[in-house]
Amino acid sequence: MKKYISFAIMLLFVFAMGCATEQPIGGDTDEHGLKIENFEQCAAAGYPVMESYPRKCAVPDGETFVEEIDEPVVPEEN
Repeated sequence: MKKYISFAIMLLFVFAMGCATEQPIGGDTDEHGLKIENFEQCAAAGYPVMESYPRKCAVPDGETFVEEIDEPVVPEEN
């Protein structure tokens, strides 16, 4: 019986360690638990924005998000 209790405790410990180190389901999140999926969310979360064209925002894990710019369509002159 003691053998089963020790085995159960060891399994519980391994499971707890796996849960503690596993990344959340659904992808990258910031320290507040918010999922960052685009430039606007990255900038709103307060991550550094690179002043380039187009602007880029970087999260701590190294992923960067590029600002989408809607350029107006300029009609051709005849």
